[in-house]
Order: sequence, then C-alpha cells, then structure tokens
Amino acid sequence: MCKDPFRKGITAYLVLCETYQGDKTTPAKGNFRYLTQKVMEEKESVAEDPWFGIEQEYFLFSRTGTTHAWPLGWPEGGFPNP
Repeated sequence: MCKDPFRKGITAYLVLCETYQGDKTTPAKGNFRYLTQKVMEEKESVAEDPWFGIEQEYFLFSRTGTTHAWPLGWPEGGFPNP
C-alpha cells in the first residue's frame, strides 16, 4: 500500500495485491506472482538470487459527460494519428 500520487489534497492510497478467482484458492489468470513463487520455492531455485522488475500499466480517462469517458489526450470518438 502506498499514497496515491495522483489525488492530491485528499487521503488516498494505491493498493497492490494478488488476485484469485471466486473460490478464493485458484489464482486469477494474470496472477503471475503465484507462479513465480512456485518456481522460486523449487529445490533448484533456492540458491539463486534473482532480480525482478515490476511493470504496471495505468490508463487515464477524461470525462465528456456523465457516462462517457475517453482516453486522456485522444481525439474524442477517434484514435490518435499514427
């Protein structure tokens, strides 16, 4: 958990967590942390000292009414030039 750098002036946090399916035991399709942990617990991996990089993607949207949102910086209703 860390302070949200986008929402200034209010108390807001970003929370990073593992995701599981509805049964709460099966990892979600994109839960690669679970797979990484399984590999790193294997006998052959215990002596290793790996480095990991974390990548996270975010999309910012602008509101153009009460229900419509469009990617920030894109022409409304279209796509950016190549």
